[in-house]
Amino acid sequence: MFRFKQFTVHHDRCAMKVGTDGVLLGTWTDLTEAETILDIGSGTGLIALICAQRAPWAKEIVGVEYEQNAFEQSCENVADSPWNDRLKIVHQRIQDFAKEHEASFDCIVSNPPFFKTGNQAPVKERGQARHADDLTHDDLLGCASRLLKSNGNFNVILPTLEGWELIEEAKAWGLFAGKVTEVKGRAHKPVERLLIRLEKTEKPLLKDELVVYAPEGYTPEFTALAKDFYLKL
Repeated sequence: MFRFKQFTVHHDRCAMKVGTDGVLLGTWTDLTEAETILDIGSGTGLIALICAQRAPWAKEIVGVEYEQNAFEQSCENVADSPWNDRLKIVHQRIQDFAKEHEASFDCIVSNPPFFKTGNQAPVKERGQARHADDLTHDDLLGCASRLLKSNGNFNVILPTLEGWELIEEAKAWGLFAGKVTEVKGRAHKPVERLLIRLEKTEKPLLKDELVVYAPEGYTPEFTALAKDFYLKL
């Protein structure tokens, strides 16, 4: 399990464990005016739980998870949280969910499958979580475009190459990058991840950088994001 300041996430039955990517996306996403929030591929429920803590004004937070073990464990994590009255996990393919909930959400978040090619993980469930075979990025963008309200935002975290490719692919679905944060593990290292905010209105791109680690520990920038969650901050 992974203990946060206000909730605990059990992840022993989930292919993808609690990690920095999920914490980054959940804490970075702009929830200022979000009353309805959707987490696509919710896994352990981590990002949905972070959103629930950060946005007490949100009336509904929905996680959609298709893998059976992850769905069951995320339901348990949500049930044990302080926000179980506002959180719901749905066991369904996002492609099917999108057919039933057009333009329903102010904010959508997703830590989606990363890789389009390459060797699959030896465990089937981990392979599904990491590789975009069952949920292609085109499918993801199409579902997000359908589910997002006109003034909403869709937020993802991806490796650098896949992130820039997603930004280009999103234009065909009427989604445009409003903000991109380039994430580095350490200042002298290359960019490892992109935090991406997509919107339905094209605007000048805001671009900045976030470094996670300094020689003495976490950087002030990462600490500002994670201090309400990590026990050691």
